[in-house]
Amino acid sequence: MISKIEVKQLWEDAPLPIIVGVLIFLSPYFFFDFQKEEIATNELKMDELLKKTCSDVQWKWKSEISEKYFKNLEYKMASIANLLPAESSIPDVINLVSKSAEKAGLKIIAVSYDISRKNKESVDSFPKMKMNLDIVGEYPALKIFLQIIEDSLFRILPVEISLTAEGKFLVKLMVLLRPS
Repeated sequence: MISKIEVKQLWEDAPLPIIVGVLIFLSPYFFFDFQKEEIATNELKMDELLKKTCSDVQWKWKSEISEKYFKNLEYKMASIANLLPAESSIPDVINLVSKSAEKAGLKIIAVSYDISRKNKESVDSFPKMKMNLDIVGEYPALKIFLQIIEDSLFRILPVEISLTAEGKFLVKLMVLLRPS
């Protein structure tokens, strides 16, 4: 071990090497402390990058699945469109409804219809014909009429049926049409 006298003599003869020695001895603590901060920062950046990469991969996977789903949906919509009546067959649909009511023993007082079209980009792009019928007759005859309508080739759907104070049935029907 070095005595106090020798340390004093060294300090007087060479103060710079002692200061340098002490700095070299203590420098790893300062150096590693800065490195720890840098490592922690890099760790946070890597965690964020990993999370972003995982979310990008999941998003890509979901977009691929939805793309396949929509291609399948477009195929199904095209096959459904072939089963629907064309817009040019609207008079045939109205005649069928009239003859079905007559066959069931009902009397149609008034008929109104409206055709709504949506843009071709939406999933709900089929034109719809909504018919409003004022019908007079008995309830069992109305049930027979609805059964005939539902069994028709035109896929006519009853949407709403109500009874007015005058004893008339208000029947709302909807028919999907093939886009032209």
